[in-house]
Amino acid sequence: MRFIHLLLLGLLLLTSCKSLQYRLSDDAIYSTFAKADLPTNISYVEIDSLDLKVRVESVTRGIEDYNLVFLHGSPSSLTAWQAYLQDSLLNSKADLHAVDRPGY
Repeated sequence: MRFIHLLLLGLLLLTSCKSLQYRLSDDAIYSTFAKADLPTNISYVEIDSLDLKVRVESVTRGIEDYNLVFLHGSPSSLTAWQAYLQDSLLNSKADLHAVDRPGY
């Protein structure tokens, strides 16, 4: 019986890790923001020393002098911040940037 409980707990932990690792494609992000009539830009910053390209999504209005940068936890992606990037109060007060951590 104890073995079954440990097995179920292990499966639950593995399932939760997999479900948190979601990442929308660039096209899906652009489509979502187009439906909300909110301009967004996705760019890739190349880090030569690590041979990586880091994805950055930005919602910039150029209205304010403030920049707000969102960094996700692990495991996750910049997709976790989509609701904040679409928030009308936030994006009216600052330029918003969500960054995928290197390797994600």
